[in-house]
Amino acid sequence: LDLDLELIGQKKVICKRCHGLQNFGEVEEQLRPGWTEEPQLSQDQFRDLLEPIRKKDAVIIALVDIFDFAGSVLPELDSIAGDNPVLLAANKADLFPSDMGQHRAENWVRRELEYLGITCLANVGGAVRLVSCKTGFGINSMLEKARNIAEDMDCDIYLVGSANAGKSTLVNRIIEAQNKG
Repeated sequence: LDLDLELIGQKKVICKRCHGLQNFGEVEEQLRPGWTEEPQLSQDQFRDLLEPIRKKDAVIIALVDIFDFAGSVLPELDSIAGDNPVLLAANKADLFPSDMGQHRAENWVRRELEYLGITCLANVGGAVRLVSCKTGFGINSMLEKARNIAEDMDCDIYLVGSANAGKSTLVNRIIEAQNKG
């Protein structure tokens, strides 16, 4: 094929959705939430799709948009997680006012989860993490926490979240960091 593997290794690797957006200004229909002609997943279908996670040992990172918390937190998170440890990553923390304390925001997230009846975070200390998938704020410490738990449990880490919570941005940041390291 006559490929320059060194040059390819230097290129930035991104997900398919982001590639289409960056290079062509478009996203394939099946990669656009709410725009596909495929039938939308019902809550039951979504839960069934993720059911294998609850049946195996796993660490779950649940990503939410802190500015659309109620709209982006998965109401079925307890059902998805089962007895597995869950870290909740509250994305877009870089957009907080500078005088907003981190502990204040984390406590607000905990109260909102309690209000919504989501209890699966109670099984991990330090389970609420403020992050910015865009700038990288809080990502390394969150991933280190997830890796340590996963190593202790000898299991995989899963990333779950609603549409537009920042999953692709987080995955791209992780890929970019691995390529640099």
